[in-house]
Amino acid sequence: MERQQCDLLIRNATVWMVDSERQTHSPGAVAITGGRISAVGPEQEILNAVDARQDH
Repeated sequence: MERQQCDLLIRNATVWMVDSERQTHSPGAVAITGGRISAVGPEQEILNAVDARQDH
């Protein structure tokens, strides 16, 4: 699988998903590309999937 590029990666966060299961990921991560969320989920899963221009 090819890694995605993102503009900003927010990691080491607690992420509450707004889905029918109300999942929580801690630590979680959010990738943002072009002002939109492009990936969200467990931190290690997102770190394995994206390369970030900025990492916070």
